[in-house]
Amino acid sequence: MSDIRRNRRRLRLATGIAGSVALFGAGTALGGHLAEDGARQGEGVPLSSVRTHDLGRIAAGAPQEQAERLSLASRVDVAAAVRAALARTPGRATAAALESEQGSLVWEVEVLDHGGRWHGLTVDAGNAAVVRRRTDGGGGGSGATGEAGAGGAGGAQNARLAEAAEVTLTEAARGALAAVAGRVGAVSLESRFEGRRRLNWAVTVQDHDGRVHGVCVDAVGGEVLRDRVAAS
Repeated sequence: MSDIRRNRRRLRLATGIAGSVALFGAGTALGGHLAEDGARQGEGVPLSSVRTHDLGRIAAGAPQEQAERLSLASRVDVAAAVRAALARTPGRATAAALESEQGSLVWEVEVLDHGGRWHGLTVDAGNAAVVRRRTDGGGGGSGATGEAGAGGAGGAQNARLAEAAEVTLTEAARGALAAVAGRVGAVSLESRFEGRRRLNWAVTVQDHDGRVHGVCVDAVGGEVLRDRVAAS
């Protein structure tokens, strides 16, 4: 997933950057660098009706404890967050993650619209309201091959790969939950699987025992390719 929250303190519902690499490997996510359209949200203005300040010192806890606190606090699941984002900006959702930002619990959803532009939408994890939208500044970001997109070339390549996914983000999340019962905290479309080119969805699921799983779902056929449990 591209860095659609640059220069902001954030907390991914998963196992952090190191844990994501351990779960999914060094796959390459699709998307471009996004810039906000409209006024920037002030640091003291709540983005969500769910305030993470009430959950204790999340950042000080172990990754699985962080994930559990955020997941239990969210009243909106990934399907509802994506549905809200697509209602605001029709297109294809290529990534979603539950995060703590500015003391608020939100879903960050990345969407490729029908015109080929990338958008990052922030969805309130309490009531599914879209509270912010950012739009691709035109640089294209990092391409799915891992090379920086020049003049939008990387973004165009990513768009072609996103359009090749026959399984939607929501369908991939549903498939992951069929394999691992629990709560989805993050989903992203990846261009590689185990070192080979294979379009797949990387889904982070926390099961009912609190363990974090990295589930890979084929983006064309929908079969579960792998379920890897994060180390405690």
